[in-house]
Amino acid sequence: MIEMEKIDEADPIWGQVAHALKLSADSVQFDSDRSGKFTTSPDGLRTYLQDWSPGERAKLSTWILEQNRSGLFPELKPDDVTAARNRRSFSIGEKIDRFLLMLESIAYRPGDPIPWTGYNQNEATEALKHKTMLWTEVASDAEYYAFRDVLVDAGILKLEQEGKPRLGFAALDRMDKIRSGNSEIAQAFVAMWFASETDDAFVKGIEPALTKSGYSVQRIDRKEHANKIDDEIIAEIKRSKFVVADFTCGFLEQNKVKHAIARGGVYFEAGYALGLGLPVIWSVRKDLVDFVHFDTRQYNHIVWNDPNDLAIKL
Repeated sequence: MIEMEKIDEADPIWGQVAHALKLSADSVQFDSDRSGKFTTSPDGLRTYLQDWSPGERAKLSTWILEQNRSGLFPELKPDDVTAARNRRSFSIGEKIDRFLLMLESIAYRPGDPIPWTGYNQNEATEALKHKTMLWTEVASDAEYYAFRDVLVDAGILKLEQEGKPRLGFAALDRMDKIRSGNSEIAQAFVAMWFASETDDAFVKGIEPALTKSGYSVQRIDRKEHANKIDDEIIAEIKRSKFVVADFTCGFLEQNKVKHAIARGGVYFEAGYALGLGLPVIWSVRKDLVDFVHFDTRQYNHIVWNDPNDLAIKL
């Protein structure tokens, strides 16, 4: 076992400067403004990505960011990397929303200056450039500046004297809509029983199905935070396009009669989403379909046998 040490190693996705920590003989942990936080074998990843276009690399970087936002620091494996490459690209509306989410992530407040590389260029604006490209799936410098022009045309950015940008009313209004869940952001919230029995249902069923369909996945137990859990759940549901609610649960058997241990949180989260007018996709493992509560049984459920069956049907 090699002792962990800081090493001089570029981000293997973009070749940018990164913080790198050697974990073992062939495993390095990266923290990059351009690609997020992940672990990989850098030589192997460079070889794997050698024929990838900048757009495909941008999709991989943004996928890594979404894992980070969920509290995960992924080890890049071929299946994950390929799934990220094959997902659909963000629409321009989604990119605009993600630009605004990026500003919120750095605690932006109305009136704060928005540095943009090309205006008073320095290390801080270069880092913001990479952060913006990471959040918005922008793949090149040319696309980065073209995206800035789109933001100006849409009224999101206003250019003051000397080209200094600030947020316009359209941006502030759109930020409010993002917070209320009325946006084009492609996040799906997953409500389910967090237990070893359902780990494969999420890892091999729900998550890859949603990722392949172009959505980032938010499961609240995978998000790092120091806030009240109910507040975090409500906030993330509001940020989502829809909710996947899986009603698989445990059960007790008494006198040969099974009694379900219903997951109240899943019912609460599905009901809250319905109250917001968000779509809910209902699912349950086949052996537990008869235990779904009668108040929600009338909704059409995905009834699945195993994680692969769930992935296909979802």
